[in-house]
Amino acid sequence: MKAIILFGLIYGQVVFASEIPTLRFDDRVTWKQIFDSGFRPKHLEGLERNTCTCRNQSFLLKFKEREMEFKLDKGSIDFTFLYDDFLSLIWHQGADAITLEEGKLRAIEFRKVFDGYIMQEITMPPLIDPSGLVDAGNDENNVKARVGEYLIWYGFDNSMGKVKPIIPHFYIAWNFPGRPDSRSKDSGDVVRPPKGYEWYSLDPKVNTPDPGVTPGPEPETVKPAV
Repeated sequence: MKAIILFGLIYGQVVFASEIPTLRFDDRVTWKQIFDSGFRPKHLEGLERNTCTCRNQSFLLKFKEREMEFKLDKGSIDFTFLYDDFLSLIWHQGADAITLEEGKLRAIEFRKVFDGYIMQEITMPPLIDPSGLVDAGNDENNVKARVGEYLIWYGFDNSMGKVKPIIPHFYIAWNFPGRPDSRSKDSGDVVRPPKGYEWYSLDPKVNTPDPGVTPGPEPETVKPAV
């Protein structure tokens, strides 16, 4: 992946950025796969035992060997665990509202990516007010696919806007009868980085650089004049 180097001062460090991650989904998705794809999540405050998150994150979704990719615009993406590092839910909530017309086009693109696996067609949110408000967030406002033990769906919530009345969301959820393991996390246990990424801190207060990126000097503390 061709890296794009951005120079800036953020907490006194040189910032390196790259192309947005590409999440490859075949028949399953693992915690290590998330890191291998380029995501760098952090613990979600108060939910350190089972949830990590990336803020203002956009990414591409690729299904199996198909050439077509589906783009998810910037938003919050949460990773939720059933136990240990068993990833049971990926939830992306878009940050920006869009028009109904744009939503229709995106739903069509999503459907094409998962063609042959679709289990529910989408019903676009209906208008409830002449000004443009819609009734979104219902189950039928999602196009759904099933791949093995997983449900994948893309749909819309209300933005309460009139010109751009909907906000996209996206899920990959492990949804299969019976649990793969009945264990639950021990009290006080937290989500840890996957094998091979032990150097990375999931603490949101720690700015952990990627391998090969050297942190810059700490910013000087300016003492107030007496």
